[in-house]
Parts: sequence; structure tokens; C-alpha cells
Amino acid sequence: MERTKRQSVMRTFINSGLHGPDRVVSHRVYALTICCLDGVLTTVCKKNNKRHHAEHNLLSYLKEMIVSRSLCSQKLTLYVNYSPCYNCSDMIVKFIQSAKVEHGIDIQFVIIFPTFYKIRRPSCEDKCLHKLPSIEDHNSSLKGLKRLEKSGVTLRPVNAADWQVLAANLDVHDFIYDGSAREREDAGFQKDFQQVMDTTIDGVNDPVNMFNNVRLRSAYAPEAEDGACDVDVHQYF
Repeated sequence: MERTKRQSVMRTFINSGLHGPDRVVSHRVYALTICCLDGVLTTVCKKNNKRHHAEHNLLSYLKEMIVSRSLCSQKLTLYVNYSPCYNCSDMIVKFIQSAKVEHGIDIQFVIIFPTFYKIRRPSCEDKCLHKLPSIEDHNSSLKGLKRLEKSGVTLRPVNAADWQVLAANLDVHDFIYDGSAREREDAGFQKDFQQVMDTTIDGVNDPVNMFNNVRLRSAYAPEAEDGACDVDVHQYF
């Protein structure tokens, strides 16, 4: 990957989910993993396109590597700049099952992301002026993440150490995390992530009690702005 493209990937990760004056809406999604291919540690990065989400494109590549016996890694850390949607979550589960049944490989995924895709953040219900995902979209995406967890996939928000890993593998050396808007966003997302993932599936179906009595507003309130909270990843094309 050319240096300019690597820098573009890093900027997209950094900007994803930012709120306030630092907000930069990105409809580009990247899925990146660092794995051993034919004995060589390799950074693999795939993006979304008109037909498929980034996770689909990355999994398709990894499947080829499994079939050709090039993939040496069974523990894979997947970095995506938005959490997987329901369909991508389902695809990841089936990928794990297929790798084990058809090829005898026990793939273990850790999926790390800086913001949600189509999931409402509790902290945005009162203070955020962006459009929010609908309750239906929220339910669907969250059920997908719950299915991943049930299948043994580890999900977690990005942290300072993850940014160092991304910067090193994307050859970006001028990113200062401490005191940045990204660091502040990550702190807020960490709290939202915990609260959202603690929601039971039954609770998800009850929007009134979805976030322990946090007041929910309309997803498309008249004053709402396009922004980081309800991004259509195909709008870019």
C-alpha cells in the first residue's frame, strides 16, 4: 500500500465518530488486520465498495488465504473504523464456523473499533445534534454484536495502544494522541460501549428502557444534523 493511501486509512480511522467542531463525516470504511501470510507478518487492509462492506471484502481475502494454506495466524485482531453491521456480524460467525469445519482451523477474532455503526450512543440522546439511528437499526446492529460475543469473538473500543499499533503499521508518525479530540472521543465511547453492550436482547426490544431510562429523542429530530451518529457507508459512492 502506498504511503499516501496508508495515511488516508489512518485519517479515516482517526476521524470516525468524532463529535463537535472536529467532526469529519466519513463514509469510507476500512477493515484491517495484521497477520502471518506464508511466514511473513503482513498488514492486510480492505475497504467498502458499492457491493460489499469492508468486512466482507477482508473475509473473502482471508478465506482465499486459508484455502491456499497461506494463513499462519489463528488469532486475528480486526480493526474497523465502524462496528460491524448485522450482516457482517453474521458473516464473521459463519467464517469462523467454516474455517473450523472445512479446514480444521480454530480462528479467534478480536474486533476493535472507534465508534458504532447504526447503534445509538446513550451520551448522544440528550446533547448530540446529529441524526441518530432508528430503533430498528439499533436493534439489528446490536443483535449482530451480541451474536459475535456469543460466538466467542472479543469486541472492544480502540485505546491508546491500538492507535500506536495502527500508526506503526500504516507508517504514520505524526499523530499525537494525548490531549487530542480523538482521545476525548475514545473516553466517551468507552462508557457508551459498556452501557450499550450491557443491554440485554430483551431490553433492546423496549426502547423506553433501552438505556436504563435515558431519555430517547427522535432519530430524525427537526434540528438534527448529518453527522457521526448515523452514517450510511454506501453514501460515499
